[in-house]
Amino acid sequence: MMAALNREKTNIDQARVELDTYGYTILRDQIPRERALQMGSRLMEIMGEQNRVGEERPRWGHLPCLYNFIDPSEDDLFLPLITNPHIHNLVHEKLGDSYQLGGANVVWRQPGVESYGLHADVPLGWFAEQGLPVPQNITFTIQCAWMLTDFTYENGATLLLPNSHHMGIPNMWLD
Repeated sequence: MMAALNREKTNIDQARVELDTYGYTILRDQIPRERALQMGSRLMEIMGEQNRVGEERPRWGHLPCLYNFIDPSEDDLFLPLITNPHIHNLVHEKLGDSYQLGGANVVWRQPGVESYGLHADVPLGWFAEQGLPVPQNITFTIQCAWMLTDFTYENGATLLLPNSHHMGIPNMWLD
């Protein structure tokens, strides 16, 4: 049902162009809103159970691997996040046949937290730390973020920097 829900709405060719041009794309309505809100509520419960939210964690809550924290009976709720055919299509196109899921993390940017700051994700940060040039025209990793609730200024969000994939070695020490 979920695949049928989105097949007509998802323009995968447009997504490819946006990914190449801007370094990201947004695939809307990939899971029903009610299911997304159910996932979000359950994740907030898990974060609370694991003491991953609150004043002692001023930047954000973080679960290093979701599947270490959910009960196996909940797998069906969360499997659509890692089995989406549109995402696999885009990832396969960029990384080829031998890609693998490297993590299923949860990051909850809580309202009012300080910005994490501009940074490059692994492995680009490693190149910067070693003073090495970033190899051009190679995609090392694909990040996929699921917005289970609306991203607004008031509730916190991850910021994206369009075209940063064309900028070469990142400056990891920007203020």
